[in-house]
Amino acid sequence: MSISFDGGELLQMLPETDSTQLEKAIDSTLVFKDLLRDKKDSISQLSAKQQAKLKKIRTI
Repeated sequence: MSISFDGGELLQMLPETDSTQLEKAIDSTLVFKDLLRDKKDSISQLSAKQQAKLKKIRTI
């Protein structure tokens, strides 16, 4: 038994503003301290050892 798939038709359905087609690259920044603050509930469920590792790199 052989199954083949051509994704060409799916690619034609992508909108014209697809981010992979942008001429100019877009940079983004991530403030690790903000990420830790936003995810503090999830982080609190980690082991003490894992939490300590995250706290060490908080200022990056």
